[in-house]
Amino acid sequence: MKLKQIFKLFITLQLFFVSFSFSQDMQKSLFGDVDKKVEEALEAKLNLLSPANFERAYNFYTEAKADFKEGENLKDIQGKINNVSTLLELAKEKSEVSKITLKSSMKARNDALTVEAEKNAPELWRQAEEKFRDAGEEVEDGDIPNAEEASKEAEDLYRSAELNSIKVMYLDETWKLINTAKEEEAENYAPKTLENAISLVNNAEKELSQNRYDTDLPRNIAQQAKYEANHAIYLSKFIRDFEDSDKSLETLLLSYEDPLKKISAHFDYEAKFDQPIDKVSNEIVQKIVELKTEHQSVSQANMDLEQEIKILKEELGGLSKEKSELSAKMTKLAETKAKYEKVNNSFTKEEAEIFKEGSNIYIRLISLNFPVGKATIEPANFGLLAKVQNALREFPNSTVVIEGHTDSYGGDEKNLELSQERASAVKQYLLANMNLDSKKVMAFGYGETKPIANNETKEGRAKNRRIDLIIQNAE
Repeated sequence: MKLKQIFKLFITLQLFFVSFSFSQDMQKSLFGDVDKKVEEALEAKLNLLSPANFERAYNFYTEAKADFKEGENLKDIQGKINNVSTLLELAKEKSEVSKITLKSSMKARNDALTVEAEKNAPELWRQAEEKFRDAGEEVEDGDIPNAEEASKEAEDLYRSAELNSIKVMYLDETWKLINTAKEEEAENYAPKTLENAISLVNNAEKELSQNRYDTDLPRNIAQQAKYEANHAIYLSKFIRDFEDSDKSLETLLLSYEDPLKKISAHFDYEAKFDQPIDKVSNEIVQKIVELKTEHQSVSQANMDLEQEIKILKEELGGLSKEKSELSAKMTKLAETKAKYEKVNNSFTKEEAEIFKEGSNIYIRLISLNFPVGKATIEPANFGLLAKVQNALREFPNSTVVIEGHTDSYGGDEKNLELSQERASAVKQYLLANMNLDSKKVMAFGYGETKPIANNETKEGRAKNRRIDLIIQNAE
């Protein structure tokens, strides 16, 4: 009896798996193509560019899925699937018109999404989405003037949502910190620091309102404001605790000398505090700069040694090579090294930073400055560029690449344009003053895309505003 029950159960399970497998195959056969079409439609943003057509298509799609699950008539299901394909094709056609008509509002929508406006400015976002959908439906109806009007309204709403979201992201937390600083009586204990924080956050808000397309500057100002607010909180607590203690001002000053002593000791330098503190800090900074330069020289020497070792290994690995070939390579390497040293020694540390990467020599023109927002080479730079010309004469057969770079302040497109103009200005100056093959001198602007330092600090931004001149395959 038990064997019969087991056999029946086995048959039942077999039928179930056969039926399930058939159902899976049938579903794949029915919905395989339309699943892909719906996925592609979403990637193409047809739900935004042709909302009514997409919505109708999607309704047929979900109905067909539900009907299949409930075992409804396959012919009816196939009919709904056909409707999905037809409507998605229509949506695709209409979307081509929408891409042109709604271009500005679409960009505004993407910008707002970037700063999480949907979360930070939900009501404005909802209104913008409704108006954008209206614009899409007007395109579907063929009413382009009304579509353009609705698109402009949607764009304005998205921009407002973006601005509000940016303020939430950058300013709200800072204002909370300022209020905390006030609770800590910063107005009495650290009034200048608190006033600085408030001034900075107001400036950030002003910058955001005047130019919402360049968020780098206001974001940096807001971060400075946040720092100053925290600074005011710390100072208030510190000063209050100091006043409540029996410590003297001398004890306080001595406690601030200790960290500088520890830092200078790491550089085998003894800091002396029988002089103004700014002089001590400048001496420590100078020591750091000297060590950095020494480190770069050692690194360059190591690279040269590695290249020499590579040449020797090549010779040892292939005995068929002639001794004269090795000698020629070593001679050429020594000549290139001597030329590099000559170029390196011709510039001061304040004028340029010289370094090698492989067979390329980089001349980073630290002291080459341009007027704000301009690409004019001023007479003050002629001496520096004369040294550049002498360096290029050492490598007459090489290709020269001039790269322009900016900091992150200002609009991305404007920075890209300005960096290109400055690189081109240096190129034209060199071509006008040297007998160079113009085909071997190239100029590229990279804007703010290749920083070498922190854009959040004044010193970092100064380093990022630069011209890099690359002598390729220097030999």
